[in-house]
Amino acid sequence: MFTFSDLPPEIRALIWKFTVEPRTVKVRLTETPVGSEEIENRLVSTTTVPAPLQTCREARYLGLYKQAFSELGTERRYIWANLDIDMIFLVGACNLISFEAIAPLIKRLKIQVENEGEMWFQLQGHKIQNFINVEDICVICEDGWYNWAGDSKLSWMSWPCALENVLLFNVDEGGRAINPIELDKMFEERWYARARVLQYQRDTWPQQELADMVPP
Repeated sequence: MFTFSDLPPEIRALIWKFTVEPRTVKVRLTETPVGSEEIENRLVSTTTVPAPLQTCREARYLGLYKQAFSELGTERRYIWANLDIDMIFLVGACNLISFEAIAPLIKRLKIQVENEGEMWFQLQGHKIQNFINVEDICVICEDGWYNWAGDSKLSWMSWPCALENVLLFNVDEGGRAINPIELDKMFEERWYARARVLQYQRDTWPQQELADMVPP
């Protein structure tokens, strides 16, 4: 009976490569317990090990995935990732300072943040520039889009990739996504629409007031 292992090595290697698909890999650092005298940040991921790596030793030897992010945490841990195609999701409070050591390794980044009062811009925004090799960024906007309006024009908020490759997901609108350029255009159109309504009301109010004063 002909089996997979009977195939030539180069054919088997090609088949294994076809099994590789982009994944979202969740990564977070545990926080040091309150009152602890020692810093105990640990690298944690709930993303399962890729199936090919659990299948056989040959798949592991092909280097389809690498042991990544052992630089993080107070003890040596790692996750399996293909950094060329996997979306790395920094889960939790998303203190980007904690991920500076691995920032240059990430090409596809996902974060979930709240930007109330533009606090994230002010405290964390400049740290996004450490991801110097990132090509795509997904931002889950926990508090909606409003606090992200004007982002594309902020001189001190510089995304490390093209603005067209930054997607802002609005949890208040069913996860609808838009890039900063489109978002600013949308809010500008809304602002001008409101301004036109207000101007119309100001222009017509004296006329309506006079009309009301005229006896029938």
